[in-house]
Amino acid sequence: MDCSKIYIYTDFFKDFNGSEKILKKPAAQGDSYSYISFQSEKGEMGFFSSDIGKMICDNIYAECICVDTKKRKISLYEDGGASSILIRPKGNVLIDLVETYRGYILDMKKYEVIKRKRFVERPSSHIFDEVFLEEKWSGFFYDFIMENSWYVLEKNRSGEHGQISFESYTRNQEILDSDLKSFCCGSSEFVYVDSFLKIPFD
Repeated sequence: MDCSKIYIYTDFFKDFNGSEKILKKPAAQGDSYSYISFQSEKGEMGFFSSDIGKMICDNIYAECICVDTKKRKISLYEDGGASSILIRPKGNVLIDLVETYRGYILDMKKYEVIKRKRFVERPSSHIFDEVFLEEKWSGFFYDFIMENSWYVLEKNRSGEHGQISFESYTRNQEILDSDLKSFCCGSSEFVYVDSFLKIPFD
């Protein structure tokens, strides 16, 4: 194989007949779904199968709000691949919320300590609490994220296309495509397929 490849399958939610997990998303009919996988120059699948794939991952993480659902942690522009949800912010609304969420977490920690000694009011919930629910996002929260981001990427955990592939939800497919090409820095060939089954399996 001459070079690495990025495989992309894209469909509108209204036409998508895939997994139950995807169909549970409270997406608008015109929202786009994409499955994004990487194949190294040696034919191995997954973004972590080569240094080029890892570089692309680092470039993706460096532009996104990173959500680690296991540790319930939200951060800006971190690499390392630990986060399972990546949100590419549009404007400052979500970025500002990341900062206020950090303050909310500190307030919650103080609350947990003080309530053992005396009554204290629980801090008001934060809108980002819902981000950790993944496929159980409400329609309101999904729309809020879509309105204030270019796209959302979720790590696919099945492993059928190697270590790390992504699923994307967006109302700005052209921005996602443009970003992916920019993140690759000309290192990979893009292969657009009309069926998920045409992506090579690991």
